[in-house]
Amino acid sequence: MRFRNELYIVQQKNKDKSITELVRILWHGTRNTPPDQIALSEQGLNVNYSSAGAYGNGIYFADNANYS
Repeated sequence: MRFRNELYIVQQKNKDKSITELVRILWHGTRNTPPDQIALSEQGLNVNYSSAGAYGNGIYFADNANYS
């Protein structure tokens, strides 16, 4: 639900752009945590729960799932 509200706000601020110009699909690896559990949680993507990845602790996204 929160995503829909945020998307609506972005659309209202950018009425001259289409949804495909505003939204980009990116991949995020989650190891053992199901993605829907992260998306529906109050914390969302929280760097405090990250473990050291290739570039250290952080939240990373990629255009290609092989990099996530």
